Amino acid sequence: MTYVPNSSKDDSFNVLGWVAVSLTSGNKANSSTSSPVALVSTSTPCRAVEITAFADNTDTVAIGDSGAVAEPTTGGSKAGKGTQLAKGTIHTFYIQDASLLYLAVGTANDAVSYNIYG
Repeated sequence: MTYVPNSSKDDSFNVLGWVAVSLTSGNKANSSTSSPVALVSTSTPCRAVEITAFADNTDTVAIGDSGAVAEPTTGGSKAGKGTQLAKGTIHTFYIQDASLLYLAVGTANDAVSYNIYG
């Protein structure tokens, strides 16, 4: 990802300094509460991935690496790994390959929608 300075007098960098040249949208469900699934099955170079947990999910979902674990909203063990998304929550991951992201669910068949910005 290319970062550009906010202004010529400012040394800070702004992640919003890039423009996507492609967009791929989709959704992903996971039928297994014990195994995370890859968001996409093949290498997908990108600049960012925006993920929204479905509003009608039963439980929290997690986005992370292949070891992601969703932390249930009730009776949780505080063993969650990855970014926990409650139903209806949106999070953007600034990452160079969307295939590095995995979906873990606390309830079978909970799902997310995504936009991959290339």
